[in-house]
Amino acid sequence: MKCAKTRIIIFLILIFITSTVFSQIHNQSALQSISGIEALYHVKFLSSDEFRGRATFTQEQLIAARYIANEFEKYGLKPISKTNKYYQSIKMDFAEVGIPGRLEIDGKIYEEGKDFQVAPVGSNKLETGVVFAGYGIITDDYNSYENIDVKNKIVMIFEGKIHKKGPQWGVASLHEIRVMQAIKNGAAGMIFVKGTSPRDHKFPIPSKLSFLRIKQIADYAKKLKLFCWNDVLQEKWYSFPMVYISLDIANEILKKEGKTIIELKRKIDSNKKPCSFALKQIVKLETNVIQKKYQAMNVIGLFEGADDILKDETIIIGAHYDHIGVSRDLKKIFNGADDNASGTAALLEIAQAFTKCEIKPKRSILFITFTGEESGCLGSQYYVDNPVIPLSKTIAILNLDMVGRNNPNEIELHCKDENKNLLSISINMSKKIDIALNIPEKVETGGSDHSSFYKKGIPFIFYYDGGGDFAHKSTDTWEKISPLKIEKVARLCFLTACKIANQSFTSMKN
Repeated sequence: MKCAKTRIIIFLILIFITSTVFSQIHNQSALQSISGIEALYHVKFLSSDEFRGRATFTQEQLIAARYIANEFEKYGLKPISKTNKYYQSIKMDFAEVGIPGRLEIDGKIYEEGKDFQVAPVGSNKLETGVVFAGYGIITDDYNSYENIDVKNKIVMIFEGKIHKKGPQWGVASLHEIRVMQAIKNGAAGMIFVKGTSPRDHKFPIPSKLSFLRIKQIADYAKKLKLFCWNDVLQEKWYSFPMVYISLDIANEILKKEGKTIIELKRKIDSNKKPCSFALKQIVKLETNVIQKKYQAMNVIGLFEGADDILKDETIIIGAHYDHIGVSRDLKKIFNGADDNASGTAALLEIAQAFTKCEIKPKRSILFITFTGEESGCLGSQYYVDNPVIPLSKTIAILNLDMVGRNNPNEIELHCKDENKNLLSISINMSKKIDIALNIPEKVETGGSDHSSFYKKGIPFIFYYDGGGDFAHKSTDTWEKISPLKIEKVARLCFLTACKIANQSFTSMKN
């Protein structure tokens, strides 16, 4: 009897070992199907000039969405809807600049595109005085509008912020927030000086501004107790003209005061106090901003898990497929090969690989390509507010954003310390792929679509190649992409997702 029991135990162990090895063989086969050359084809196609930089609010981005949906269908991923199939439709009304604006200072007329740029805020025609308001920032411990009256005046502010820390400062320095603060203080318009902050100049108000973005930022401001936005103030937004100007033009405006922008900035930074005052000039400012309707789309495909119970839980693999489009003068195309055709291509390769697994993972894998990341993570924010699978059943998100440049044998991996299981899995899987992980001390919880999930308490991995001076420039083209790097990152992400999908736990925190 004892001998029979021993034989049964050995038999069961052999079955377990055999099934495990069998599973690994087939996972290995699916893993090897992930091809950097195929990924490069997707990158080359999506970042071609014909797509005009895949900006949100454009027809070209909708064509990119159809391309991704067709790939999902070809792979056999399950649609999320019988009617909309792979599309999560998002009403995304927006504003863009219409006919050229006008800026005249003391009788001198400036040229739009060369001397100034209209921001898609509001339409109006003004002739009034100017008040210099430094950074134009208000927090609990700082107020650029202290002791000045800007009512019915144009405020002139500049980029950047003083070196103060705190949760309010990250949001208070956003350009949209500074517009809101000016409106709240009664200003009639804004002249925003560019060129005083190397970092801040990369983040102006985009050429097409979503009203979802305005609401999102207003919600941040309320949460941090900066101010409460309301319908009355929003109506004023639509008639609030705003333009960006260069340092040279700003100094021309300040000439009568005997000051320069850099001198004023140094004084404010040194004293850590505002230095605001009324100017002698009268400015004529005219802008024309058009409000438009747009139906944006997240593209979502489901690979359903094999376990009757665990298949209700999901791991999300995400990447944004939008970029920033073309320059204002239409002369440059920002193709966005690395940002983020590379992440989208990696996601497509991973999706195809999962459909080649003969032994399916226990949990489901949800593939999402997000719209509107470059406009403020609009697609991912919409998803977490309207998930197709409950967030309570979402184990983690693996976010691929810029994974095709720099050292092909290394990837920057961002993961919070409290998600120890997730981090441990990533480290172990990287050894199988022979790719080094650069794990920074400062984890990027913002800056890409994983941030929307992080705010909801969902663990994340953020794969990132570190970027470079090509970001958001016309030099981000497919010729500079490393197919080997995309292949390695995609394989790492695939193995990590497989491991999570088959684990017995439901938390990444222990």
